Amino acid sequence: MHRGFFARALSDSPRDPLGSPYGSSVIAAYRSAGSLIALVRDLSAQAPAPTRRLWFLWTHLFSCAVVLGSIVTKCPGLSLATS
Repeated sequence: MHRGFFARALSDSPRDPLGSPYGSSVIAAYRSAGSLIALVRDLSAQAPAPTRRLWFLWTHLFSCAVVLGSIVTKCPGLSLATS
């Protein structure tokens, strides 16, 4: 839901996407990506075999990696980029 607005915030104001009108989407995408990565990491630790077979988790994890990687590459000075 927020990916389009997230991308718009990064492209329109790469120096300060949090100050753009779409700043809340940047925060929402960042938090969601981090939460899903942590969830799948924990799930994989508890049940590795079934987790490997759930392909839809891996497609969503790829999207999460793109979101987090975009923050780091497009806005390296942003406070979210360090974490």
